[in-house]
Amino acid sequence: MELLSGGPAVSNLFHPDVPLGPFKSSANYTGYINHDGGWANAGKGLDKLITHVKNMGGKFTLGVKIEKLVEDGTVSGKTIGVEAEGGNIYHGDVVVIATGSWTPSTFPQLELAGLCLATG
Repeated sequence: MELLSGGPAVSNLFHPDVPLGPFKSSANYTGYINHDGGWANAGKGLDKLITHVKNMGGKFTLGVKIEKLVEDGTVSGKTIGVEAEGGNIYHGDVVVIATGSWTPSTFPQLELAGLCLATG
């Protein structure tokens, strides 16, 4: 594992077109990189993401088993919600699939096998 000191050291790992926010040029940020398997402080990252989504008015529904994605019938491939076990449909402007390495098997209709690779 290698310590990356400062935003520029971290941002140099990404393609120049990737939006990185304010840390790109700040010396106040640090990170780590593991060239073999990778590492992230997932808990801290999720806390920040959840706070950001809530501040934007987003809602979370926990403990619901999702059966399938609901697509817009007029725009090919556009997801407009999810259908839960029991038939309840939850609509959203944005649908985030956060099932990690299970995504290809959870949503086979997305044909992600070969595009998503579980590593660890």
